[in-house]
Amino acid sequence: MGAAVALEFALRRPPSLKGLVLASVGCRVAIPKEWLASLRQGITPFEMVVQSFHPMPYTFWQKEHAMDTNRCPQPVRYLDYLALNSFERREELEQLRVPTLILRGGSDAVVNEDGVAELHRRIRGSTIEIVRGGGHALSVLKPHEVSTAINRFIADHIWRASDTDQVGEPADGRSSVMAPRWRDG
Repeated sequence: MGAAVALEFALRRPPSLKGLVLASVGCRVAIPKEWLASLRQGITPFEMVVQSFHPMPYTFWQKEHAMDTNRCPQPVRYLDYLALNSFERREELEQLRVPTLILRGGSDAVVNEDGVAELHRRIRGSTIEIVRGGGHALSVLKPHEVSTAINRFIADHIWRASDTDQVGEPADGRSSVMAPRWRDG
């Protein structure tokens, strides 16, 4: 859901947006009809929990995810997945003009490779990175790999440390210790 919200925000092209990171998303999210039917009845399909953490065996994280999911009121949970199922922005993606990193877990059972590849083709100048052994809950399963990929992307595409005069004296007069200038474009 978070990537869909980020895409929607990015498509409105706020001037302050200088980059975008999308994780575990393709051009379209297709929720299986059986899952929606179960959610409508107030039942969270076990497969949803398992596939979120694939390829890990049923673990503490899956149990925590299931408990968190069940804490969410049933109508909200159903409407979240219904909204995801209807999310479609293929045509608009070509309008994105900001550096974009697309992350996918190599073992993601929810988002398929074709959808991620299409997302990459449609967002001009995007970078795609596959995290080996990562499932759909990428930041939970592979936090180090995800943060490393994001940091590398920011360094390579968003800011340049050379745009600061020296530590403590930013070139643009800001008061932070290290104040990068954002690339325009």
